[in-house]
Amino acid sequence: MSLLLAFWASALESQSAADSREFFQQIAATHLSETKPHVQDPRVAPLLNFFSRHHCPDMDLNGFYFISNYLDAADQNHIDYRILPAISIQESSCGLHYPKDTNNILGWDSARKGFGSIPEAISFVAQQLATGYYYQGKSTEEKLRAYNPNPSYAPEVEKLMKEISNEQ
Repeated sequence: MSLLLAFWASALESQSAADSREFFQQIAATHLSETKPHVQDPRVAPLLNFFSRHHCPDMDLNGFYFISNYLDAADQNHIDYRILPAISIQESSCGLHYPKDTNNILGWDSARKGFGSIPEAISFVAQQLATGYYYQGKSTEEKLRAYNPNPSYAPEVEKLMKEISNEQ
């Protein structure tokens, strides 16, 4: 797997930024079509573009930024698919800055809570946002204000969510 990553990295370095993005998307689409059920899901490309543009680390070569985990968690819990990816950018710069032993890229409980894996964290937070005492029945903005009461938090995450909607 590391040889494949090295190949991708060297190929990306030799291309322009636009070409690199297209090349990465083609590789990701091929990989996702082979391993993930969301290949035809129109939400995949905007999320891939969003994570790529924010220079998110490819934390799981098999999951491409855990896109399938985000989509599964959103679908299972009937929440907006953009909320968790946006929170991950706001809380940990998409996994660049978080206590590594916690797998808590979503900053749950001020990043004091640990999870067995990042997919476990995604699933847990999605469930809390859907059915948790402080979140159930609230609008997205109200959920975000409960998640982090800092007055600038909800508008920042909502801005990131809109960014995902604008990705093509």
